[in-house]
Amino acid sequence: MRIVAQRAASGSVRWEEDGAQRVATIGPGLVLLVGAAPSDDETTVRRMADKLVDLRVFGDEAGRMNL
Repeated sequence: MRIVAQRAASGSVRWEEDGAQRVATIGPGLVLLVGAAPSDDETTVRRMADKLVDLRVFGDEAGRMNL
């Protein structure tokens, strides 16, 4: 499994479902491009999710991305 994560100030996606146009939006957050293989299991997914949660990609109260 591979994941490319990119910070986004905002984002939206549009799709059609049951003949109706749908839209979903986010404010500041992450856009993820995920590549999964048939051999990836729940353990792999959990490990990758844990890595993403621990990333320091947003500023602290002072606006700094420091440790």
